[in-house]
Amino acid sequence: MTEEESSGTRSQRMLYVNIGLTCLSTIGMLLSLTAISTIVYFRKLRKRTSNKLLVNLFLADFGVCLLMLVFHALMIDPNSKKERVEGIKNAKEFHIILSAFMLLSITNRIAVTIDRALAVKKPFYYQSKFNTMTVVKITIFQDFAAVVYLVILYLAHHWMDKDGFSDLFSLLFIIVVGTGFLVLTASNIIVYIEAHRQIEMICKITYVDSTKKRRTCQIQKESKIVRINLGMVIAFVVCWTPFLAAICQEHVKGEYRDLLTVSIHLLALNYILDPIIYVSLSRDVRKQLKELFCKKSKRTCSETGSTSLESVTHSQ
Repeated sequence: MTEEESSGTRSQRMLYVNIGLTCLSTIGMLLSLTAISTIVYFRKLRKRTSNKLLVNLFLADFGVCLLMLVFHALMIDPNSKKERVEGIKNAKEFHIILSAFMLLSITNRIAVTIDRALAVKKPFYYQSKFNTMTVVKITIFQDFAAVVYLVILYLAHHWMDKDGFSDLFSLLFIIVVGTGFLVLTASNIIVYIEAHRQIEMICKITYVDSTKKRRTCQIQKESKIVRINLGMVIAFVVCWTPFLAAICQEHVKGEYRDLLTVSIHLLALNYILDPIIYVSLSRDVRKQLKELFCKKSKRTCSETGSTSLESVTHSQ
């Protein structure tokens, strides 16, 4: 195979990759918007503190999907200038912004984990102290940390040489993502086990007064939401591990193109899985959607019945 044929094959493969990533990013963006709209529309879902934190998570997912959509759509645009595309590729702005959203995603998941841990371990304290103002403070802290991380990487990119910045970027990414993996996985498993342990312990008690009944119902309700966060964390770890391996491979060997192609697809898949896991595992969401559809069907039936009654009356 000649050099021109090899270059043409590589260009065609990258075209297919960019088209696939554009489609996956679009799907993830639409699903994230759907999840946000569902939580905001239903008042019962909107009142829950954990759902407010999940809105922040889905907003971060939406931002990543929008970034990936614009970036990969630019790569397949035949009218875009080659110099501009090569500049984006070489400057690593895409990876810098992606890593900032990654930090925001990790801190959002940690916030939801803390929320679930308090709800399971101290349900009455959680209801009285963990309110909307607490969510606002957590959101401000998360955004501030992501902005600081982004500014540090951006300044380092402009002040350091290419090799030095690549080493710094790889080390920071490995440390942040690796620590996030360990903290999220361990803490969510502990919270999940603790929720089931408390439920089993309370159920073994022969006499149950009203306070213990309320506590049991509260823990059962909160443990269902623990499963949602645990599912999202598992999806996050599975989908981000290849990208972490690609960064490690680049840091050690200096080359990661093939593994990066696969890992970027899994990143896009992660932002599709988050809304699907939330809707499929959340009983509250299914209940609200069922009530909405039942109301609409009853309204349609009543309107149809009144219309038919009026037609019969006029015919008589």
